[in-house]
Amino acid sequence: MLPLSWTYARVFVAGFRRFISSLIGFILLLGVVWPNTKAFGQTGAAIAKITRSGFAKSNQNKVFYHDGKWWAIAYNTSADKWYVWRFSGGTWSKTAQLNTSKSFKYDAVLNSAAGKLYVLGSHTSSSEFYRFSYSTSTATWTKDAGFKVNPGFTNNDGSNPISLIQAPNEDLWIFRVTGNKLQAKRSTDGGATWSAAIDVKTGLTTASGTTDGVAFTAGGNSYVGVAYGETPQSGAGSQYGFLIHRDGDPDNVWTDESAALTFFGSERASNKIAATTDQYHNVYLFTQNANVSGGDPNNTLYKRSNSGSWTKFVVNDNASGLNWKTPAVVADISNDVLYVMGVNASTKFAEYKTCAIGAEASLSAAAATAALAASGASFDDLSVPTPFVDAASGLMICGDNLTASDIWYNQLALGPANSGQSPVTVNSVNVAPNEANMAGSYSISLTLGDEGALTAGSPTAAGGEITIQFPANTFVPNSIAANQITVNGTAAAAIVSNSNTREVTITTPIDLANSTNVTLGFDAGANLLNPANAGNYSLQASTSVQTTPANSPSYAITAATTTVSAATVTPNSGTTNTASAYTIAFNLGSHGRLVSGSSITLTFNNATTVTNGSLSGVQVDNVNATATGNSSNKTVTITVPASLSLGNGAAVTLSLPSSAITNPASGGSYTLTVTTSVETTPVTSNAYTIVSLPLPPPPATGEDEPISGSTGGYDKPHQNRPFYHGGVWWTAARKSSDDKWYLWKLNGTSWSAELQIDSRSSTRPDCYVDSPANKLYILLASSSSTGTKILRLSYAGSAWSIDAGFPVVLSSFTFSSESGNVFVKAKNGELWAFRYYSGKVEGKRSSDDGLSWSSTFTVKSSLESAGLCDAVAFTSAGGENYVGVGYAENTSTSGKFGFLLHKDGDPDGDWTNETSLMPQFSSALSDDHMSMAVSPNNEIFFICKTHPSSSSAAGIGLLKRSAGGGWQNFTVQQDGGWTRPAVVIDETNNELYVFGTQEASPEYGQYKKCAIGNESSLKNTAPVNIFDDTGFNNLSVPQHGVTDATELLVCVEKSSGSAIWYNMLPISGSGSSTKAAANTVADNSAEVSDDGELPRVSAYPNPFSTAGRSRLAGNPATTIRFKLNTRVPVTLQIFNLRGALVKTLLDRDLDAGTHEQFWNGRDNFGRQVASGTYFYRLRLGAEVWRGRLEMVK
Repeated sequence: MLPLSWTYARVFVAGFRRFISSLIGFILLLGVVWPNTKAFGQTGAAIAKITRSGFAKSNQNKVFYHDGKWWAIAYNTSADKWYVWRFSGGTWSKTAQLNTSKSFKYDAVLNSAAGKLYVLGSHTSSSEFYRFSYSTSTATWTKDAGFKVNPGFTNNDGSNPISLIQAPNEDLWIFRVTGNKLQAKRSTDGGATWSAAIDVKTGLTTASGTTDGVAFTAGGNSYVGVAYGETPQSGAGSQYGFLIHRDGDPDNVWTDESAALTFFGSERASNKIAATTDQYHNVYLFTQNANVSGGDPNNTLYKRSNSGSWTKFVVNDNASGLNWKTPAVVADISNDVLYVMGVNASTKFAEYKTCAIGAEASLSAAAATAALAASGASFDDLSVPTPFVDAASGLMICGDNLTASDIWYNQLALGPANSGQSPVTVNSVNVAPNEANMAGSYSISLTLGDEGALTAGSPTAAGGEITIQFPANTFVPNSIAANQITVNGTAAAAIVSNSNTREVTITTPIDLANSTNVTLGFDAGANLLNPANAGNYSLQASTSVQTTPANSPSYAITAATTTVSAATVTPNSGTTNTASAYTIAFNLGSHGRLVSGSSITLTFNNATTVTNGSLSGVQVDNVNATATGNSSNKTVTITVPASLSLGNGAAVTLSLPSSAITNPASGGSYTLTVTTSVETTPVTSNAYTIVSLPLPPPPATGEDEPISGSTGGYDKPHQNRPFYHGGVWWTAARKSSDDKWYLWKLNGTSWSAELQIDSRSSTRPDCYVDSPANKLYILLASSSSTGTKILRLSYAGSAWSIDAGFPVVLSSFTFSSESGNVFVKAKNGELWAFRYYSGKVEGKRSSDDGLSWSSTFTVKSSLESAGLCDAVAFTSAGGENYVGVGYAENTSTSGKFGFLLHKDGDPDGDWTNETSLMPQFSSALSDDHMSMAVSPNNEIFFICKTHPSSSSAAGIGLLKRSAGGGWQNFTVQQDGGWTRPAVVIDETNNELYVFGTQEASPEYGQYKKCAIGNESSLKNTAPVNIFDDTGFNNLSVPQHGVTDATELLVCVEKSSGSAIWYNMLPISGSGSSTKAAANTVADNSAEVSDDGELPRVSAYPNPFSTAGRSRLAGNPATTIRFKLNTRVPVTLQIFNLRGALVKTLLDRDLDAGTHEQFWNGRDNFGRQVASGTYFYRLRLGAEVWRGRLEMVK
């Protein structure tokens, strides 16, 4: 941000200023407006229908005035590029081109005197900087030679873009907050090169935030100033700050004035700020605050005088109900007027207030005027010029129209600050009853001014109007009968009400003289609902004559006395020690209405484990919601989403993901309690049952084995065939006896073909399980004329069945070669199928759970003729849900890996291409081998095989996308070695598993793993064999993440013998290691190892006979011996082949030393169990040991 010109005349001659002001006032009086506008303060229009919303925050300035014209930076959807647009002759046209990616956030700085335009494109992975020169003859900007450049300075997330400023000495500065630091870079050569990152301030309260820069002079010196607002964080006490740097001082020398930016009450800082200066070199910082309550300001203006002193002013207080987001501020130097503006959080319209410079205290009572508004539209992310405007330019305001998805503008003529009659006087407000959320009768007493007379109207004739705006959380219906409101006892002539703005406009039925006392009576039949939360409130009143709103004295609303109903609680998995999704259904009480920002608190029993901290995947009535877990208090607190309003008595359904809750360790009947921020009395739920049926230990001992009766038919691992549901593993495989596809179930250590899913041997299934819904989707990809089909199955009684109406054919959607189609279910429940076919990535979508499908649409074209794709569903850092498609082109001279994303609800063909943001691998081209997985934190992992041209290049690579949209690449293996790579997330330990099969003999199946966040370690990690026979290819892994409860099943095709093999990898909790104890110990002589030491764990005798007798018991028995080096918690349990718990032998802390525990073949109820195979699971602190026991007759 830069003054229009540092040679600009800063202070006009006083007489000239008065002349301009009078002239503008005269023009406004006549109703003359700026070209192409309808009226002063009009609602605006689109720059062009081919623009797209995506301005980002108002700390960045995308609008500027030069050479008698307005200019703006906006995205052109028809060209998929950012452009500099010119406003001339009442229309906008695009001129200079910027980047192609919508994810860049641009900040523009103008040096008018030099004819230079500087543009910074802020990004999470690689920012860019442009410099343009202006041609007066062609009225165009031309990019300077050598630009764009990368300043090496990224924003850490999409919510906090970098800001740009030019100092009075023409040095350029860029600022960001990252890692609890305020940082900067400086350029002394017009942006061609940039300094290293400078720590302006360290030790900030929160890790992230937004910055804005200003330039000014004081005391004969010139300065750069930087303001920051920290991202609000629960319990962190976020702060605002401001620091200044004198031109010419060392880069790291800054004066910190942050202590002067204090608060009025309990409000705290947010990362929604904007800063500017005026012609007197005062600095203004305008904010939207967080943690607001009571009479705290929602929006505050901080002003720094040229002498360096700070003053704060309320712009919009909480009691008024007016709350602006995306704050912006600009000075009019012709009229000495300050404009503050933002988007009304209730109406979603852009508004502004004005005051004379020096009279900022008047802003709180000033009227708000619409700047951008349209019926049904929702605006966001305003942008205004900086630092000031004048009579020649007027004021251009631009912003996102989210509803129309384009950029709107409004050009305002300038004039004196808002003025007019003093407000009415509101004497009192009485509410009966005054309980929260009740339909109250209101009596409002006010006095008109000495020139405030109002004339009577009628239903057909206009008259004087009185407008009441009720405070936040008051419910105002959109229609109120005229006889429900009286003016001095007479029914109103007409009523207009607006639920969004909470305004009621009353046409008076009687003449009201100057200085008259007026009583407005609102009957309970008007259906106004008192605010949802207890507290003191104030409303505002104005009239058609006295237009400035006046605040009323406060009136009290008491807490609701009703309660929620007893909740019905349904765990998705009702077994002990299991991470389980939960559904909780209840009704609000008769006075329990909840609005956006209200909270619901669940308090679980002490035996349940609640994940601590922020929880993702929580929903209220199928809408994503912000939620926080407290592991100490056993609570989950959920904030009602902005898009929901839950009325009195409403039915509410809460959905918690399995990552939030772990069931109790013991079976039994349990309850939880529910409260809300309105109905605060805890209500105990109906009881729900947790069953003592722990999930089984691995059915195999870590050895690779064939699925008996299966035959080959797997292709590349972008398709997923194994999955876990109902406490067991399943997979899709062909049966050797009839060459048809079946759904197979793992029963302990043996597999059974449970259900035929396709009779065609050439089909290539892709399995997607939706465990919370007990649904399974199988995309039966086909390359034959019989076509690709979809199956939907339901789970009940430990078995799957095909739903009625299925299979459904996906017309004209076959695949070629080994590039089978893939399937994903979006967060909004829609189904998607994709294929890589003839040089295109194509898709189909179903909005009715698979019964019907859209026509085929193109996601990406002009690719290499052969390739592969995979798909995932995820949620962005901003809380928006997406489907993502990754692709790999077959090796060519230009083959690439790519990724595109589609926001849920957007048109089918609307995809954002992030391929240019993905770092490709050096000295390697893409190959058509890839698969993807998503972590619980919505990180996307894209593993791929390349065609390396050097031994140091990545043969197997990993691409990682952060939740904020940044991409990184990592080497898994150099110079090849693997083919058919696959990837799985271990959600228990936050680890990443990557798999592949050797390209050369002996063609083992192998894996590597690393902690998520430490992917760079994969390169030097030795691979581990999981299939160490010969001739393996075509791995298949689950589409979902795995835990220590599920373990990890991997399937693979073995070419020799043509069968499907499997192996079960144990997953240990808390990052612990898992070890397999010896399966058999023949007799006691095996107790001692070669070095004379006891083995760590052993079982003897094993097998043990019903004829044998233990020295400790008169029944058959085996003894499990183990050695401890220190005191640790110990759990020893016996399981049968079905994975059911048979006996808990130990569950307590034990001291260091050697311990023995016998099992006499009886269960927890003392019953003798049958002979056969059993497993023991021994937890020694962080370690887990497992072994097999054989009891024989």
